[in-house]
Amino acid sequence: MTEPNSDSKEVRTARYKWTQPQCEICFRRDNPEKEPVRLKSPESERCVTCGLWNQDGIYIRIDPAEAPYPSLLKDPTPTGEMKEDF
Repeated sequence: MTEPNSDSKEVRTARYKWTQPQCEICFRRDNPEKEPVRLKSPESERCVTCGLWNQDGIYIRIDPAEAPYPSLLKDPTPTGEMKEDF
């Protein structure tokens, strides 16, 4: 397993997105009473909780400053601002 990102909270909030991929194992552990909603054709992404790569297609909302393995924002706008890709 890789080490969690150690950026400062301010840097992480600016560079990372709030919608994060989570593997089924972590989702079921954190939400035993819920069924996950999944993407039909997910990409391989790293779980925000455990850091393992998966194609489960499950996403959660989490503060990137609190996430052990946050995903970076993609596609900066021409003005240099970052935007989330959904």
